[in-house]
Amino acid sequence: MSNQREKLFTDFPPVSTEEWMEVVTKDLKGADFQKRLVWRTKEGFNVNPFYRAEDIEGFKALDNLPGQFPYVRGTKKDNNWYVRQE
Repeated sequence: MSNQREKLFTDFPPVSTEEWMEVVTKDLKGADFQKRLVWRTKEGFNVNPFYRAEDIEGFKALDNLPGQFPYVRGTKKDNNWYVRQE
């Protein structure tokens, strides 16, 4: 796995969050962003209509690996599957 962030959409110019929000606000035609586009899970988490790389900058859980405390990415460091037949 590379530490470099791969640019997947090199054919498109980068778009800032402000530019996205301008278009979204225009498309909403005055409707409330929170009421129309943000929804809430049964657990009480707000889910935004889009996320950007800057939303997860500094998110400590991404530094952890599977099988490492506090196990936010699973308890197994490998993803072995057990196939059994009886």
